[in-house]
Amino acid sequence: MRKYVAVAIIMAGLVLAAAYLSGGGAPVEGRVALVVFEDYNPHEFETLRSTATEVTVIGAGNLTSGYDVRIEDVKPSDIRGYDAVIFTGGSGLYRRVKSGRVDRDLEMAAGIAESASRSGKIIGAICAAPAIPAMAGILRGQNATIYPGLEGVLSENGARYVKGDVVVSGRIVTASTPESAGKLRDTLRDMIRKL
Repeated sequence: MRKYVAVAIIMAGLVLAAAYLSGGGAPVEGRVALVVFEDYNPHEFETLRSTATEVTVIGAGNLTSGYDVRIEDVKPSDIRGYDAVIFTGGSGLYRRVKSGRVDRDLEMAAGIAESASRSGKIIGAICAAPAIPAMAGILRGQNATIYPGLEGVLSENGARYVKGDVVVSGRIVTASTPESAGKLRDTLRDMIRKL
C-alpha cells in the first residue's frame, strides 16, 4: 500500500511540475513596460504580462481601461527605468497598421521603441506590433517577423522579413502570431535574466 501512495505522490508532483512549466513558469525578476492598443489580443496580453515581476501597462489608442498609464503621459526618459518594452498586437493595432496611415498613437509608440533602443533595452513585439519598431527605424537592416499579410511594412522600413514564429535580432525580438506569445515570453525572460 505504501508503494502505491509513494507512486501517487511522485505522479502528483510530476503533474504539478508539468502544469507549472507549460504555463511558462514564474515571471523573472525585472521591470517591463507592456504597450497595448484597443482591441488587443487577450491571449498575447495575459501571456506577455507574465514576463516579469513588475509590469506597467501603457494604454494607447482608444483603450479606455485596464492600463496603468496613458501613452501620452510616458516621457522618453521613463523608458530607462525598464528592462524591456513589449508591444502587443490585436485587431485594433492591425487595423491601424493595415491602413498605412500613421496616427499620433503609432508615432508615440514608435517614439517609445526608439527611446528603448537608444537606452539599450530589450524590445519585444508580436503580431502586427513589429510594425512599431519598424516605423521607429530600429529594424533597418535587421531580421524580423510579423503577422502574415503585413510583411510589406517591414520591408518598407528597411527590415528583412523572416518567416518564423519568433525572430531575435540583437535585443529586438519579434513574433508573428498570437500562438507565438509563449515562445516570445520565454525568449524575453531569458534575455532579461542575462542582464
